[in-house]
Parts: sequence; structure tokens; C-alpha cells
Amino acid sequence: MVIDPAIVMIAKRGTGKSWITRDIVYHYRHIPGGAVIAPTDKMNSFYKFFFPDIYIHYEIKPEVLSKILARQQIMIDKSKEKKKKGIKVDPSGILIMDDCLSQKKTWAKDQNITEILMNGRHFRLTYVLTMQTPLGITPDLRLNFDYVFLLKEDSHINKKKLYENYASMFPSLPYFEKIFTECTKDFSSMVIDNRKPTDTIQEKVFWFKAKDRSFTFGSKGFVGIHKKYYDPAFLRKRVAEQLHDNSRLFGGKKKNDVEVRIEKI
Repeated sequence: MVIDPAIVMIAKRGTGKSWITRDIVYHYRHIPGGAVIAPTDKMNSFYKFFFPDIYIHYEIKPEVLSKILARQQIMIDKSKEKKKKGIKVDPSGILIMDDCLSQKKTWAKDQNITEILMNGRHFRLTYVLTMQTPLGITPDLRLNFDYVFLLKEDSHINKKKLYENYASMFPSLPYFEKIFTECTKDFSSMVIDNRKPTDTIQEKVFWFKAKDRSFTFGSKGFVGIHKKYYDPAFLRKRVAEQLHDNSRLFGGKKKNDVEVRIEKI
């Protein structure tokens, strides 16, 4: 794959999405730093086995996206300054947004996302977006991905959407469905390379199957910050605080509430 690509993966649950995402991160493990935004990871804790916890977010916030872009700009400027002194600094970064469609209203029209897709290469940012539905994002965003990973899909309606919106290089829907079915067997994936200016299927469409990887993403400094500042008990402490403060869970007593006491006789 090319340097600093934008990658979209369309996969419903149970099709191997997590493994393929991990393999993509493994491929770019040389990148010094990055961030993961994965709402479901709060419960299944998939990413923490290869991505430092302190950089994993469970909800999308505009300030997180803007900080990521700001970090990239700072690192690019730093790289240019160090280069003058003969010192090489890698300014690249990675952003993974995994199953974030439930929070789409928060980010779909965010200027930072547009900036990432339109100018990600200039920011030296690799961007990976995974979603369960073919039309989870608008057409203008769909057109800006370098690579499209399509995983197993049983629904004929969704296959048609995949064909019409991502795989129009195939001469017909039945032809696409036949190749797609073969490519996505056994948790594998069809990969479409949008960087190649050709309609030749053999040069544009590929098959990919993830391998089991054991690694930790990020530079020594990136991992070191995690080890120094991350509190593994943070979530447990926060839940304990919420349980202790009943007003957070049940809303407490409002100003105008009338308290009624009934005593037993």
C-alpha cells in the first residue's frame, strides 16, 4: 500500500474486520504515533492488546480530531527543522475510526474529517475507517478513499450497494457477486485499489487475508508516554464514583419536587 493512505472497510459483525484492521496497523507499525476511536472497544478491549490504551478513545469529539491534525502539523514542522540539522524525524501518524456510525452526526460533517480525507497525505496521516453499512458516509467522502476493503455480505441488497458505490469497474452485478463471494470466503476480503488509474480488474482488485500478528504499535517514546501516564484503573474508578453518587444515575431530586413520606401505622 502507498504512504499515508485513506482506507475504508465495510464489514458487518463476525466477518473478520478486527483481524484485518489489526493487520493493516501491523503493516504501518513503523509509524511513530496515532490514535484509535472505537466506541465498542470500551467493552471488548480489542485494541489495547497492540495499541497503547492511553491513545484509545471511546467517543468522537471535535477537539480530539483537531488535536490529531494539530499534532501532525507540529511534527511536520519539527521534521523540517530537524532535517536542516541533518536529523531525520518521521512526522507520520495514524487515525483509526472503528464502528463510529452510531455517532455519525458528531463527525460526518466535521471540517476535520473533510480535511483528513482531502489532505491526509499533506498531514502525513494514515486514516482507517470501518463501518458496517455500505452507505454509512456521503458520496463525496466515499470518493476520497485510496483503498476499499469489502468483507463478507449475505444481503443481495447490500451487495448491489457495494457494486454500485465501490465496485463499478466490474462489468455487471452478477460478475461482481461471483468474484466477491470467492474473495470473502473464510474471513478474507476483496480489496479495491482506487489509486491505480485503470479499469482493468486484475490491476485494481485484490484478495487479502489477515495473519495472526503479535506486536505493539508505536515508537518507544509513544509507548513510553503510555507507560508513564496511563492509569489502568481509571474506568473502574469512574464507575465506582458514579455508583457512589446516586444523583448521576437517577437524576437526583429536582428543585420543585415534592417529597412525600408515608409512615406505617
